[in-house]
Amino acid sequence: EAPINGSRSEARMSIPRFKDPAARAAMERNGYVVFPGFAEALLPRLRAVYRDMLGAMPASDPYFQLPMTGTNWIGDLALRARILAEVGRIIAPELEVILDDHRLVGAGFRVKYSGDESFLPLHQDPTQGDEDRYYVMNIIVPLVDTRSENGALQVVPGSHRIMPKLRSLGLEDRADTLNLHEVVGPLTETI
Repeated sequence: EAPINGSRSEARMSIPRFKDPAARAAMERNGYVVFPGFAEALLPRLRAVYRDMLGAMPASDPYFQLPMTGTNWIGDLALRARILAEVGRIIAPELEVILDDHRLVGAGFRVKYSGDESFLPLHQDPTQGDEDRYYVMNIIVPLVDTRSENGALQVVPGSHRIMPKLRSLGLEDRADTLNLHEVVGPLTETI
């Protein structure tokens, strides 16, 4: 059995307990799963929270100073906490529909503006927990239709088995710096 993320097979992290066996198999095989229409009914509420958040911040807020930004960069800590809680309350019931035995750790907004300054190389997000014991995953719910031209998510099926187990915020563990780009780049799919 091949190790995942550099871990020994006996310490292998478990795949999340999706209610749909096909989703579990896709996660095991690809490292991601797509649920078309997931949370679509929530989009008006999420967009309203996002608009309220933008209206509550001054133009000088750190949130507006980066080409890729998110709730964690809001300067007003009380506003940040309120937005994280509101988004969590909205999305949590949807997770109950697809997952068994899970815990929502956080929910918020992530914005990646278009343009060269917001380019993000192939990477895996930083380690957020003990992956020998827990399977940590991000659930992405785009607030707008996404496609290649406006920054749709790109994935490399199976790359969860080849990238380092411990990942940092720095770029030293990105596909480019590990000389994996030529290998994994052609395998990239836009979802």
